[in-house]
Amino acid sequence: MRQEQRPLPDDAAPFNPEARVDWDGFQSALSRNGFTAETLAHKAGLARIRSSLDLEAALRRTRDMPEFGSLMRLFILGQGVEAGEIETALGKRMVADLLACGILRPCTPGSLESECSVVPRGDFIVLHDFGSVVAGGKLAPDHVLAVGDATMLLARMIPAVKAARAFDMGTGSGYLAMVLSRQADSVVATDICPRALAFARMTLAINGVGNVGLREGSFFDPVGGERFDLIVSNPPFAISPEKEFVFRDSGMQEGELPGFMLGGAAALLEEGGFAAIMLNWPHDTPDGWSAPVQL
Repeated sequence: MRQEQRPLPDDAAPFNPEARVDWDGFQSALSRNGFTAETLAHKAGLARIRSSLDLEAALRRTRDMPEFGSLMRLFILGQGVEAGEIETALGKRMVADLLACGILRPCTPGSLESECSVVPRGDFIVLHDFGSVVAGGKLAPDHVLAVGDATMLLARMIPAVKAARAFDMGTGSGYLAMVLSRQADSVVATDICPRALAFARMTLAINGVGNVGLREGSFFDPVGGERFDLIVSNPPFAISPEKEFVFRDSGMQEGELPGFMLGGAAALLEEGGFAAIMLNWPHDTPDGWSAPVQL
């Protein structure tokens, strides 16, 4: 049974957590129009957007797929699309739902655009911010990343064990929390960024994932002294004390994050539990490359 996620903070704007959306209907409409990872990769050629040329090529390749093309321009390419085209693909009621929750918004007269990217990733649908190629400008400090190669690698590294409780620290769009939901009875997913939690909430809802609870807070703070069988994290990865981007910059000094993450995770693991964490650190010390992560 799908569980209701707890309300999000008021500063999760522009999304409205109180809006009632037929998320099952949204997922079904995307599927009905062939809006899948396979179609995007093989027919549109958009496995990854590297430049504006990729966008132009995708439009040419999908000229004979009107409904799919409308959704691709809206949710992948970040373009304005005539409201009638979107209603044909999704239905009038669904368009009204997406306007109410903040995913869609008016742009030019008679047209709508999306606040975010809605992307099929395997058999999941994931919401996140448009990347710099599509957005065409500087990223916001609370930018929520797409599911990148590092996240996919970490997903493959998660031990294939059954867990009573799992913890995804720094969930972002919620992708790893969904992966954990398939092998854990319950999952706690946290993030310091309200915008990320808004995306995670909608991502979980679209995919019908009901055993993940969302909490706001920094690093291990939201879980206190709780214990888990499985912990996963892809934390801020820049080796720098910079604070420009929430997703990238930890605010810690160079080399501090690995020891902090591993020590914190170890303290929360049940006996026999596992942690899978993606970390980066400099290794120019005389003690050898592994010194920063030795507990």
